[in-house]
Amino acid sequence: MQKYGILNAQTRSLLARTGHRDHLAITDAGYNIPLGVEVVDLAFLPNLPTILQVLDGVLDEFSVEKVYLSEGIYHYAPQQLDEYKKRFENKCPIVFVKDEEIDKMMTNVKGAVRTGNYGIHCPNIIIQAGCTYDN
Repeated sequence: MQKYGILNAQTRSLLARTGHRDHLAITDAGYNIPLGVEVVDLAFLPNLPTILQVLDGVLDEFSVEKVYLSEGIYHYAPQQLDEYKKRFENKCPIVFVKDEEIDKMMTNVKGAVRTGNYGIHCPNIIIQAGCTYDN
């Protein structure tokens, strides 16, 4: 049996199949993930797990070279933005795009992990896979 790290088999599989420059989304419970996108649904109860809990687990096992966030996060979820900045500032670029652009990008992600995040608008994040052989 696995001793530590991500225990969810679908999440582990998705991360293992995500290559350099592929995009991976981590979304709140209510985000309308486009048809055809592989979804790992971790939502259990409101705010269980949160996007940040899932992101922290992913970051322990995954290389990120760029992050995409909605411009709406400035207005609707400034505390969430602060948390993202703690994790990514001075490590990789954070790119802010219009809500509509995030929706378009979601149609081309390798997969999406749906969390139980609940009650805030614009917390969704798209991470671009980095190279592990450069680390």
